[in-house]
Amino acid sequence: MKLRSLCCLSNGERETLIHSTASSGNQEYPWEVFSLKSLLFATNNFHENNKLGEGGFGTVYWGRTTAGEEIAVKRLKTMTAKAEMEFAVEVEILGRVRHKNLLGLRGYYARGNERLIVYEYMPNQSLLHHLHGNATPTSG
Repeated sequence: MKLRSLCCLSNGERETLIHSTASSGNQEYPWEVFSLKSLLFATNNFHENNKLGEGGFGTVYWGRTTAGEEIAVKRLKTMTAKAEMEFAVEVEILGRVRHKNLLGLRGYYARGNERLIVYEYMPNQSLLHHLHGNATPTSG
């Protein structure tokens, strides 16, 4: 049986995300752990004008780091057990996958009830828009 967990560990001033499995031990990932202050600054306090889109688990905002890099920040909604699992899975999977057609994971913030996932920014609208245009996708 494999046990998986994501947790934030302090290592001096820098934090590292650790992925633990019973069979493979610990493996460190080099994601940046952003401060809430830096993400609030980058997104202009999650201002409505910076909103890129909204989904079932959260809202995505455009931002610019102090280094001038454009980022997309997903701010998860209420921290339920399901949302916490979504956060952990998204950070773990996107942190491992590298593909030219997928956004790269830059890092995260996880303290208290706040969960933020930071991605590379991709301009020119959403994937949903590129797949379906202005039409509303049908369910069924």
